[in-house]
Amino acid sequence: MRVCYKCGYVDSPYWRHSKFSSWIDITETENLKLDNPELVERLLKGEKIVEDKYYYYRITKTKLKIHRKAKVDFCGDWVDKQEKAAPRNIDFRSYWKWADPKQTKL
Repeated sequence: MRVCYKCGYVDSPYWRHSKFSSWIDITETENLKLDNPELVERLLKGEKIVEDKYYYYRITKTKLKIHRKAKVDFCGDWVDKQEKAAPRNIDFRSYWKWADPKQTKL
């Protein structure tokens, strides 16, 4: 949950951060129907991206979850180039052996 330090606006507690992107928030469709039913209806009718004053929204293929991303961070794509290029499995073994020469195994 986020709070704006300037105006004091408190974001809905239903939104949570994505595991895969630090810029995307996720909520269930049923939860967003409570806060913003017209936005959910537009997404369910087939609009790919819906926007409001601060965010872009999209719905997943299963229609169970809704993603949102701030307009400031959007830059034309949902996933940033840095996140696409980031290696998922980094091998730190050589680094740790260099940092601690007495270490024989990990």
